[in-house]
This record gives sequence, structure tokens and C-alpha cells, in this order.
Amino acid sequence: MSDSNPYRLLGLTEDAPFEEVQEARARLLTEFAADDKRQQMVEIAYDNILMQRLKMRQDGKIKVPERIRYPERAVLLRPTQQQTSRPAQQWWRRLPINLSEAGISGLIFAAIWLLYLALASTPQTDTSYAVVIGLLTTLYFLYRKTQVFWKAILYTLGALVIAEVAASSLQNLDVTHAYTGPIGAVLFAIFWLATILLR
Repeated sequence: MSDSNPYRLLGLTEDAPFEEVQEARARLLTEFAADDKRQQMVEIAYDNILMQRLKMRQDGKIKVPERIRYPERAVLLRPTQQQTSRPAQQWWRRLPINLSEAGISGLIFAAIWLLYLALASTPQTDTSYAVVIGLLTTLYFLYRKTQVFWKAILYTLGALVIAEVAASSLQNLDVTHAYTGPIGAVLFAIFWLATILLR
């Protein structure tokens, strides 16, 4: 192995693909595992081939495959290829839901709904206190998630509008008396869904 041609040292021709160069290097390193000097010669030959090929690439003498030349394009293509092979039923996995936070906020909104029911059952009390507490809780969780106060306020107001539309449509159906039971459940369920689904 005293030959100065790195291709001959690795037992390859000069037009050998890079994969063969890597395989020859790995094969020779395991073959000469006991001989450090020969392993060093294999490494030097491999490094020389790498440097020659890099110089040839820079000079434009080697055509570089598109997947190597523009690796960011390959990264962009992979997700679309994977999405076509995935079943459509997995859309729920991409939702931004943190289960522990969803459970905690769910318990808090359930407690506020119970307060709402307690206020609705006693005469001459206003249930709007519970709605305000629900709004402030929604604002708190949304601000904690977005870290942008004005965005959290807009999301909270949007949830309030949707909740009021849903509650008024339930009132129009004459399902229950004003602002009790199911209507309160719809209000606070929409507030809760807003806190776990919005980003």
C-alpha cells in the first residue's frame, strides 16, 4: 500500500461513485483493524479523494444531484409526500392541544359552570358574574398560550360572540329557561374550547 494514488490504495477506479468509495474505506478499515499504519493510510487516501471531489465540484467538473445541491427542496417535498400516504382520520393529531393544560382548564370551567348554575338557581342573583369570571379565565389561558395580550383579548371577544350566538339560538329554541343548565354549559364549553384550540 505504498502507492500514492488514493484510488488505487482503496482498490477503486477514478470514476467510482462516492458510495463505492465509502464502502471501500469501511471494508479496508475493518480489514486492517490491527494495523494502525495501514488504517491511517486508508484514511489519508479517503481524505484525498474527498478533497479532489470537492475541488472538482467547485470547478463545475462534477454534476451534483439536485437532492444534494438543494437539500431544502427535498425537505419541503417530503411532508407533502407523507401527507398523501397518511389516512385522513389523523387530522386531530395536528391540533395544538396540551392534554394536561386542557384538563386543568376543563376543571376550572366546570367549576365556573357550577357557580353559574348556583347563581341561576337562587332568585334575585345575576349570572353575569359567572360569565365575567369565565371571560377572565378565557383571557388568562389565551394570554398564557399566545403571550400577546391584544391577541388574547381578540380571541376572548371572538369566543364571547360565538358563545352568545350559540346561547341565544338555544334560547330561541325554547330548550330551557334563560341562562340556565344547557345554555351555561354551551357558554363555558365554547370558552374552554377557545382556550385549548386557539394558538
